[in-house]
Amino acid sequence: MSKRLILGLTTIVALLAGAGYAYREYYRPHVSLADVTSAFNPEAVSLIREFESNEARANQKYLSKVLTVQGMVKAVDSAGGWVISLGDTASQTSVRCLMDSTYQGSSDVLLDRCVLYHTNRNNHIK
Repeated sequence: MSKRLILGLTTIVALLAGAGYAYREYYRPHVSLADVTSAFNPEAVSLIREFESNEARANQKYLSKVLTVQGMVKAVDSAGGWVISLGDTASQTSVRCLMDSTYQGSSDVLLDRCVLYHTNRNNHIK
C-alpha cells in the first residue's frame, strides 16, 4: 500500500473516532442530584477558613464531592446567570454558587458547581 492511502485511512479512522467520542459526550445523560446525599455540611465561613489555612488539604477533602453549604447570603447577581455569594459581610472572601441556567425563581434551590473566590481590596479575584 502506498503511504498516501495509509495516511488517508488513518485520518478517516481518527475522524470517526473523534466524532463518535463527541457524539457520546454530547448526548451523555444528565446525572440527577435529587437523591444524592452530601458528603459534608460546612458553614460558608468555616469552608472559607479551611481553604485559606491550607488550600491543598481543603482541595483534597472537598473537590468532586457534593456539599451542603449554609451561610449568610452576601449578594445575588443575575447578570449573565444567577450567582449567589455566601459568607461573612466583613470579609471579601465568599463562596460563589452558580445557578443552573434552567433556574426560574423557585423557592427550592439546588446550588451546583460552587466556586470559592477571594478578592483583594480592589475587588480583583485571586
